[in-house]
Amino acid sequence: MERTDRHGHAASLGWTLVAIGVCLTATAGATYWDMWAFQQAMRQVVAREHRASTSAGEEATAGHIGFPWILSVPRLDLSVSVLEGTAPETLQVAAGHILGTARPGSPGTTGIAAHRDTLFRPLRRIRAGDALEIRTAGRRFGYVVTSTTVVAPGDTRVLASSSEERVVLVTCYPFWFVGAAPHRFVVFARRVESPVRPPAPGLRPEER
Repeated sequence: MERTDRHGHAASLGWTLVAIGVCLTATAGATYWDMWAFQQAMRQVVAREHRASTSAGEEATAGHIGFPWILSVPRLDLSVSVLEGTAPETLQVAAGHILGTARPGSPGTTGIAAHRDTLFRPLRRIRAGDALEIRTAGRRFGYVVTSTTVVAPGDTRVLASSSEERVVLVTCYPFWFVGAAPHRFVVFARRVESPVRPPAPGLRPEER
């Protein structure tokens, strides 16, 4: 039974990666405007909730970390909001937490996907050693990039559970490809104790 459950979970993640590939082709015009407006609104929400939680001395446990999150890579000037799931309507405006993967603060793999031609486009310049942060209401989680790779769409090994806390970022590849890209670009980052402190781009001082 346990083997069957593992096989079923792997198959589910495999279909998720394939589906992400179908979804990761962004539209232009009004959709871009909606996306950036949504991103700004979510940054303000997280900043407000973070200030409120800090003032109250509250700290969410891993099992109670809600959405949205803010994912940032300071060197790339990357700051994006993360919502639950990878449905097309979610990926039109935000990055998506891949269902079935861990949440920040608990052992395992936290999978996050986004469009290669919008929110995750800066990942084409990411490299080992880059700092990465996930910010939620009341919590900051720091990571350091360890490696990148390119895999087939259905390769679920990149989302395999881990005994340590890590983040895996997934987007389509090549970045310049038009249409449904044939590969997935994957970034691996491991948790570090000291969170990244540089503010996310675009935040006013009162939002940090």
